Amino acid sequence: MLNVMLNSRSNHVLTIATGVICGLFMINVIVCQKSPECEREAKKIDIIIEDMYLFGSAQRAFPMNNKDMKEFCKINNDYQLEIKNYSEKCLETLSKRLISLMMYSISRNSGGTCRSKRRTAEFLTNGKCGNAAQRDNRKCWHKWLHELDGIKTITEYKLKVPLSCCTFYKMRSCFARTYDQKRKECTKKSADGLEKLLDVYATETLSFLCGDYRDDSDKCDKIVPKIPKTKNNDKTNSPITILISILNSVPDGSV
Repeated sequence: MLNVMLNSRSNHVLTIATGVICGLFMINVIVCQKSPECEREAKKIDIIIEDMYLFGSAQRAFPMNNKDMKEFCKINNDYQLEIKNYSEKCLETLSKRLISLMMYSISRNSGGTCRSKRRTAEFLTNGKCGNAAQRDNRKCWHKWLHELDGIKTITEYKLKVPLSCCTFYKMRSCFARTYDQKRKECTKKSADGLEKLLDVYATETLSFLCGDYRDDSDKCDKIVPKIPKTKNNDKTNSPITILISILNSVPDGSV
């Protein structure tokens, strides 16, 4: 991420997130220490972040009852500790800040949900729809990662951050179409609840990065065709290192 952006636009958000390193965008991990241990842990963190997002997870389901919820909360706490330890040990300051910003909303939301009986009950009502949609949402998720991988290669660096935002909104719309197709399992209330959950997970990062490139803006329509077609990359499970690579490739002060 651009140092200038981090210093000027994220100070307010990061002040809120102080002390919450692991509280939502993989070819090679950008690490401070290129140690074999960090390289191994990076692959694990990649899967952990996909699992924390739940929507497209290949191995973690939405909780359906109180027993599931208890396990969900415990695993989330364990995941947050693993991300924090990895971040402190392996990442540069810039990369650490990006992970902190992206994971803060997830941490805050899941923590509040796990502590509140009312929010737990609301979350559980979305489980049936979330699980029914996971397989198709996983396709939306990996299409997003594939597009981010293409954005990483473009030379018109001023478009890299806006395009990253636009492709997220494309994924969000793809999720919405999945819920609409799963009407047997997805009531309007549960579909709305899952869309709201994704927005909560992504809000800090999007408000920091995207500016005028919002989901209701026509600006995305004009630039999305510029995303290069690249060979599909099935090695990537989450967006973290792709986004780090994208943002580090943009010259300081250019955005």
